[in-house]
Amino acid sequence: MKIHRPALFLLLTNNLSSGVSQEPPACIAFSSFEFEFDGECSYEEVLEAFRPIFEDPINSGKDCTNTAEQELQVLLKAKDSEEAKTALHAICNDAFQSYPNVFNFADIAKKGGNFEQLFYNGGTDWNEEYQTEYPTDAAGNPTNVLKADANRVKLIYNTEAQYGLIEHPDSLTNFDQCSTNAIMCCWPKD
Repeated sequence: MKIHRPALFLLLTNNLSSGVSQEPPACIAFSSFEFEFDGECSYEEVLEAFRPIFEDPINSGKDCTNTAEQELQVLLKAKDSEEAKTALHAICNDAFQSYPNVFNFADIAKKGGNFEQLFYNGGTDWNEEYQTEYPTDAAGNPTNVLKADANRVKLIYNTEAQYGLIEHPDSLTNFDQCSTNAIMCCWPKD
């Protein structure tokens, strides 16, 4: 997952130590900084993304004795890695909850009603439709054109899904046991 700049800015701006004496003291002397990374918003991923920033002597200074992990823990005001993981988990949740542009899942298809539930149960025209030249409408145009009938899916994929968040469809019973909050569709016939 790409964590966007505002989320990581919150992560490090809101959690930098502010003149509080800590053991070991922070080596990074900036009042705030930001970085981006691709991956899960987890302690391990953030630590790996933070490591090259910390290891740059311009950022940490030549006299720093902290490791990258110790420095991240100091910045998170944590006593150990478990406390840092807990703090980072809360920060990631806050960043996702406060993300300004969350796209409504039901707006992908814009079919209304319980279309999404029926779709994931396999009971909509999108599940059964085959691309054919027949039947045709009154003007002689094919009526079963998958590219046109579900065109919003590709549109949303190329826009909202690439640059923002799409809400998890909590109302769909198909995903009640989904601990990763990730959804994928597979069509073996197409």
